[in-house]
Amino acid sequence: MRRTPWYLILGIGTVVVAAVAVLVVLGHQILNPGVTSRLLAWKVESPSAVTVTWEINRVAGSTVVCVVRAQDRTKVDVGYATVPVPPGETYGQPRMSLRTNATAYSVELLGCGVDSAPRDITPPQFPPGVVPPAQIPPAVAPAIPTS
Repeated sequence: MRRTPWYLILGIGTVVVAAVAVLVVLGHQILNPGVTSRLLAWKVESPSAVTVTWEINRVAGSTVVCVVRAQDRTKVDVGYATVPVPPGETYGQPRMSLRTNATAYSVELLGCGVDSAPRDITPPQFPPGVVPPAQIPPAVAPAIPTS
């Protein structure tokens, strides 16, 4: 019987170790995101504004960028904002007044990312020729501490 060459065993072992390392890194990133967020409340203040409150859990001191949108009854965007949340505590409840083109029927927090907006979010979906309403900076009130 012929023996398997040592370099073939070494090559296969290297590939297996590299694959396991990649899976561990990806698993860690999926299970421990840099920021988690959730929409808490929204209230239509007028046909041109809606107040939005959400929560974020992040690494303390990190800058977070969130994307919020409002839609009308036909699921057409009437408001859309990319909102930077300044560095702060681990937990916070940012609140903003989102300007809208018409009365909002629904509001969504599309997601938050560390240092930039998440890549996998839906872009604005305004009808052709409709200009998104300008947002007033600073759009976010200081985070509400919980302790």
